[in-house]
Amino acid sequence: MGSQYRVTAGCVVAKVASDTGEGYFYQGAVLPDGVSQQEKERLVAIGLVAEIDVPEVVQVEVPVTIVDPLDGLDVDGLKAYAAAHGIDLGRATTEDGIRSKITEAGQA
Repeated sequence: MGSQYRVTAGCVVAKVASDTGEGYFYQGAVLPDGVSQQEKERLVAIGLVAEIDVPEVVQVEVPVTIVDPLDGLDVDGLKAYAAAHGIDLGRATTEDGIRSKITEAGQA
């Protein structure tokens, strides 16, 4: 588990590694990395900030199935698909020819 430092007081002024040297953080805010560990511990010691455990992020691979909308369509189905998507089939009349026109149009 990792940890974060969350502001519990109404407002905290903390030393920050920035041009201004300080930042204002309101209740519920998580202190950014620009606040040193020493500063975070000081704010915890005086009761303005609480250290909270945050579960580590676990990456899970999810299989993705890409479905071809033309799968299972016969010539009539392909013609209907082309018509519904405004695809000009030209002289294509065969299943392969119609599939080719649809693919060329970038609609599948």
